[in-house]
Amino acid sequence: MEPKPYPGWPIPPEAYDHNSTGRPERLADFDLRPEYLRSDYAYVSALPTDPQKMYEHLYTGLGTDAKADVEAWSRVGGLLSEAYLPAAQRAALYRAAAAILGVTTVDHAVDAASRTGIAAAKTIGGVREEYIFDRDTYRYLGKRSVVVDEAQAKAPVGSVLESSAELKVSVVDRAPQVTR
Repeated sequence: MEPKPYPGWPIPPEAYDHNSTGRPERLADFDLRPEYLRSDYAYVSALPTDPQKMYEHLYTGLGTDAKADVEAWSRVGGLLSEAYLPAAQRAALYRAAAAILGVTTVDHAVDAASRTGIAAAKTIGGVREEYIFDRDTYRYLGKRSVVVDEAQAKAPVGSVLESSAELKVSVVDRAPQVTR
């Protein structure tokens, strides 16, 4: 999909750079990701239940600079949206994510399905990346990206650049039947 400008704002050149390879991103668990980035249940159910060890897992293969913090934050999002974590690993992930430098709380956040919740957020390049949770159960609801610095983000403050909602999660004990 081609980018669309905000009224009165030019489209920045990087808006056209979808990815550096020109190929679509691979999202399946059997792609070429390193072992520590797997998101299948067999792997994530063996992740640490201790928040400090989960924090160390998030930083596997990374340094200790600001880029590492951004990548670790992205890994949190991957585990939230691409994996079904057991309760103990999910609790450790939440605590580890809160320890990432620059992570804050947003008391009122709205997902793409208009559900309100509380968000853990990190500002990156003038955009606040929010992972939204139900205020009472802390169930993951979705993600939202909101412009907070127009000069850095090259978009008006308050603009929602991305919004998603996780509406249903199902766990089954067998593969789905294929019909022809």
